Amino acid sequence: MKSFGATHFGGTFSSAEILINLYDQILSEEDFFILSKGHSCWIYYLLLREKGFNPKIEGHPHYDPVNGIFCTTGSMGHGLPTGIGMALGQKISKESGKIFVLMGDGECQEGTTWESLLLAAALKLDNLVVIVDSNNIQATGFVSDILPVKEVLIGAAKLAG
Repeated sequence: MKSFGATHFGGTFSSAEILINLYDQILSEEDFFILSKGHSCWIYYLLLREKGFNPKIEGHPHYDPVNGIFCTTGSMGHGLPTGIGMALGQKISKESGKIFVLMGDGECQEGTTWESLLLAAALKLDNLVVIVDSNNIQATGFVSDILPVKEVLIGAAKLAG
C-alpha cells in the first residue's frame, strides 16, 4: 500500500470495527458521516468503495460529497464543528437523519472540541452522534501522559444522559 507520505495505521486499525459497524449496521440513507480523525482514513476509503463510491485515495479525506466524504479532515478538531453545522442545518430545515462524527481521543485535547461540545449541548442537537475512538495513544505518546481526557469525557457523557 502506498502511504502518500503519511501513515497512521494504528488509528486506522483502532477505528476499523467502529467504521464497519457504522457502515454495515447503523447509517441510513438519511445520515451523514464525518471522519474527524482523518488520519485513519484507510479503512474509511475501503468501506466507501465497498458501498459503491470512488473516493480519491489520499493521506487525509478531502471534501467530496459525491463520493461520501462530507468534510476535509486531517487537521485535528475540524470534524466536530462541521458536524454541528450540518446537524443544526438539518434541524432548522426539519430534515430527518443524523450526523455521525468519529473523533480520536487525542483530538479531544483540542480547544475547538470543547467549545463545539458546549455549543452542541446548548443547541440541543439530538441529531448529532459523537463517537470517540479511545485507543489511548496519539502521535507523540500516550494520551494520559500528554493531557488526559478520558475521565472528563466519561463524566460529560454521564451528564448528557
